[in-house]
Amino acid sequence: MKQIIYLFAILVLSACNINNKQTNDDTSYTDDSEIVVTLGDWEEGYYKDEFGDNTDVKLVYQKVKGTHQYEDTEKMDMTADIIVDKEEVMFRLLSANIYVSDEDDIVFKIKDEEGDVYEFIMKANKNGYLRTTTEEDDIILKNLLFKGGWLKVIAEVNKRWGKETYNFTFNADCLENAFDD
Repeated sequence: MKQIIYLFAILVLSACNINNKQTNDDTSYTDDSEIVVTLGDWEEGYYKDEFGDNTDVKLVYQKVKGTHQYEDTEKMDMTADIIVDKEEVMFRLLSANIYVSDEDDIVFKIKDEEGDVYEFIMKANKNGYLRTTTEEDDIILKNLLFKGGWLKVIAEVNKRWGKETYNFTFNADCLENAFDD
């Protein structure tokens, strides 16, 4: 009986070794599973047409929390939207349910993880989306975002009665994955 159990154990071990060798040597194996590309903190979306339907223009965005403050007041909560498509980068600032859209020039200072500070003059359109004012600044801003990392933003709005300041931070990592075609 011991010999039969011993012989059975040898056969089982031999079969396992043969199966492992066949699996390791098989170069025709293919994995048809979907490749998952991470977007980090970015979310995918599409612009909408006048009827609210998706267009074919892809974008990625983040919605982040921050603070907003008038010169001599307490800090209040605010939200910043960062929207990026193949053509441009836009921001939208929301504080107390009011978009900053009626101001001419808004100064954005952005600090990257290396401590470098970039300054951009932004203008708002009628919907409250802020864009750079020059093509050169647009290229610099896109490159900064595509470099990735945590970016700290201070947006300053000079008004007749004083200065408003918006502060927020966002993670630009994985942005390049959104537009790999």
